[in-house]
Amino acid sequence: MLEPLRKSLRELEPLHWQRVAKLPDYVYFHHGVHVNAGVGCSECHGQVDRMQLMFKAQPLNMGQCLACHRDPAPHLRPLEQVTNMQWKPSEDRRQLGERLMTARHIDTRGLTDCGTCHR
Repeated sequence: MLEPLRKSLRELEPLHWQRVAKLPDYVYFHHGVHVNAGVGCSECHGQVDRMQLMFKAQPLNMGQCLACHRDPAPHLRPLEQVTNMQWKPSEDRRQLGERLMTARHIDTRGLTDCGTCHR
């Protein structure tokens, strides 16, 4: 399974990545904005640490995005825990998320405007 990685290193050629999630060209998505807001990887990608091979754990669709943009609090976590697949909140998820929204100045007004995600 690791032979493609070994070959890439041996031949000093970039590794060919197989895209798992492809969004339409008219959708603008920036991982950095979401990571800096505290949205954990597993919120959209599932438990990737338990996947022998990456797969799309859940469909990525406009309904999911809109639901999260309308109510991001339950999806937020401390920034140092964004990539921690084992993270469990030590307090009520909503209360934590609302506190993080206030601290990070996350305002849902405008998050569902078409131009936020469509360019």
